[in-house]
Amino acid sequence: MRRGAPRRMKIVSFSRERGAPEGTVVLGVMDGPWTIGSRIVAAVLETHDFKVVHAGSDIASEHMVTQAVAARADVVAVGSYLSYKLNQVKELDERLAKAGLRNKIRLILSGPAGSKRVAEEYGADSYARDAEEVLEQCRAFMSGKKAEMTARRRVMTALELQPPDGVSLVAFSMTFSAKHADIEFSDYVSQAEAMAEAEIKACRRFGWDNVCNSTDVAIFAQSVGAEVYMPEDDIPRIIKPAIYPFDKELFKRITDYGAPVLIHCCGNVPQCIPFAPAVNPGGAIQFDYQVKLKWAKELIGDKMTIMSNLDCNQVLQLGLKEDVLEARRRAIQDAAPGGGFWLSGGCEIPRDMPYENMEAMLKAIKEYGRYPIVTESMS
Repeated sequence: MRRGAPRRMKIVSFSRERGAPEGTVVLGVMDGPWTIGSRIVAAVLETHDFKVVHAGSDIASEHMVTQAVAARADVVAVGSYLSYKLNQVKELDERLAKAGLRNKIRLILSGPAGSKRVAEEYGADSYARDAEEVLEQCRAFMSGKKAEMTARRRVMTALELQPPDGVSLVAFSMTFSAKHADIEFSDYVSQAEAMAEAEIKACRRFGWDNVCNSTDVAIFAQSVGAEVYMPEDDIPRIIKPAIYPFDKELFKRITDYGAPVLIHCCGNVPQCIPFAPAVNPGGAIQFDYQVKLKWAKELIGDKMTIMSNLDCNQVLQLGLKEDVLEARRRAIQDAAPGGGFWLSGGCEIPRDMPYENMEAMLKAIKEYGRYPIVTESMS
């Protein structure tokens, strides 16, 4: 080498190639300026192929939600240091729900002000004592998430009378969806865009697998000649009815077109159940709470998908969250084994059903509705 000539050095990179990240985690601290803990957690997660988004410290819950939306996060992990500011965790839980994200992500609480009890009380999914536990929980969540069926596949598997990965949550909802979306019911039943907006918002908010709705029976009757009165924000009323006895032929044409048909039977009508498979073969049926679910499953469960029939008023609207969980447990025990089952109420979801009761429906599926159904563990 000539004296004075610059030396050329070969730069060797020791960083290993990475494929797609295991998942995306948004980290943040909402109740103070502390950052050391979140930086340690971030380092551990990044070492194990998780993409980490630093939302920052001493930030508001809405900022965490904004970051989660932008990053399409799988997990939101928040550190809590001050016990008197734990209400911010509840605010985060509620804001994630309003953004339609709560049923898609895991919310992990960590930090010295937290505990398992606190996490449950303030709406987090779990508590992690340290970075290692955060990593373990992120890995477990992503493993389960990757193994999950899509909502459509879960619903269609039930229609095929086969057990999916878990019981489908299918809410027959009209007034409930309209109220949740702040849409007048007269607009909901008469404008397709309003109906779609209401159902999509409710589906995202409450984690439904499928949208099962209708305009209203009065609107159907109106289309074949009935006279109908339409209040602004109440259900339509049939003033002069019309009768059209062509259900079987109609269902056949719809099925031949490729769309499954759901029969809905209001009231105490067990006499309709034995004839349903002949009218709607391979379809689904929903009947009210007066009909014994276990009896119907034994009678037609190998021929049709049954949409369960919990009491929409006494249980779903007026009952406590614990009542809903128990009713859902019994329904899953009675009719879910073997597939061919959707979880729902016996009729339309009540307009004023508490949101925590709707959330309890999804919780019941997570606790009792994973296939294969083990009925002995529910007793």
